[in-house]
Amino acid sequence: MKKLKTFWYVLKNSITSPKYYKDVLKTDLKFSIKYFLMLSVFASIIYSLYASIKTVPQTISTVKIMTSQIREKFPDELVINFKDGSWEANEPEPIIIPMPSVSSEEDAHLPDNLIVFDKNGTIDSLGSYNTYVLVNEENILYRSYGYETDPKKVSTQPLKNIPNVTLDKSTINSRLETADKFVKAAPYVMPIFICLYAFIFNYIGGALFYSLLIALFLQLIAFFAKRKIGYQKACQISIHAMTAPIILQLIASFFPQISMYTVVWFIILSIALAIYFMFKMEDKDLRKIEKV
Repeated sequence: MKKLKTFWYVLKNSITSPKYYKDVLKTDLKFSIKYFLMLSVFASIIYSLYASIKTVPQTISTVKIMTSQIREKFPDELVINFKDGSWEANEPEPIIIPMPSVSSEEDAHLPDNLIVFDKNGTIDSLGSYNTYVLVNEENILYRSYGYETDPKKVSTQPLKNIPNVTLDKSTINSRLETADKFVKAAPYVMPIFICLYAFIFNYIGGALFYSLLIALFLQLIAFFAKRKIGYQKACQISIHAMTAPIILQLIASFFPQISMYTVVWFIILSIALAIYFMFKMEDKDLRKIEKV
């Protein structure tokens, strides 16, 4: 309870009190790092709870629809044997497995087919078949990120790297059971994953990294303003000044229409606040108040 009261005190004053920054500089960097980590944990938990309410049911629904349709669309009699870097099927080529239909909005961004088996297929066949995956005589070809704007962005996996296996209805059903297990575990696993992702990438890899860069910028400004401030102290100022931007960014993440712009204003606001607190904590008025 005492730690929570201390955390709340630091958070409140990091936002509202320039005078508090003089107290911050009397502590070591470890104090500010601990505060940042606690703030990041709370922000990550809040974000994961919000994101899970929307993401978990949507993901479960999508996975259920896709697994159900894959079961239905995979031909009952189709058998494809992969052996020693080649494959043979009991049906004439091309063998086309349609893409599961999720929703009209998502379907607009997906190809018509999930996978096509055609030994004579080429990279261009990915487009002509409008498929996500193409298996030809020697390789598995699949679309890479950005394929829609650049059809040359195709990844290749040689068939010789694929173990000998038989692909049929029973094999597909067996593999899809793994997806069914994921659906059952999703309400418990996904919130934890989202929380860890936000903590590591949004805050440790994002906000903390920005604070280190902002500290360099603060030092540069302090140099021209003839203020003596070491890099560690500049880091402490930037970390605490980032409190309000982190809270505002968290709130903005609840509104997808504006969240895409948060990185730019997050950095600008963090720099502006860090500069403000660095100069404001040295105001003569504040010094007079301290003497009294």
